[in-house]
Amino acid sequence: EYEMHEMRLEEVIRSTKRIVAGAAAFQIGDMENREAPILPRCNVPDGSHLPTYIFDRRELRGGSTLDGLYATKVVDAMVDKVAHLFPGLSLHNRLAVIVGDGDFRDRLRSAFCLELESRVKRDGPLCGRRFKLVSARDAFSCLKSGSGAGEEEWIVYDTV
Repeated sequence: EYEMHEMRLEEVIRSTKRIVAGAAAFQIGDMENREAPILPRCNVPDGSHLPTYIFDRRELRGGSTLDGLYATKVVDAMVDKVAHLFPGLSLHNRLAVIVGDGDFRDRLRSAFCLELESRVKRDGPLCGRRFKLVSARDAFSCLKSGSGAGEEEWIVYDTV
């Protein structure tokens, strides 16, 4: 009923070592040759995986909103995964917060800005810094790769 074609993948393009290692568990070798060949890889960056954050809606407190909780969790991740690990590193055009659609992006923007403003006023790794949320288009139009101390740092804030 269905016509099937056998295919042999020869190359992995734009993949991290973690993805290749994870996919190896599902690799099927030739019946004659049980050892699967090592596939050539292009553009293979080293580095850690993208962390996943899951939080419980029950963390909402009286008067807070889901957008506010989400913004808090995003800034917590910025602090935990970036600012603490790389103190003093400018985040200018180095950090992106990507959300699923334009409605969510627009709804979350004010809560995200308020949370960032609150964190730069407190003691901690974001204290005294200035951030601006910019679209991916605006970020890629900037030729300057980093900002100096005290300069505004752009955070890419856009949709997929």
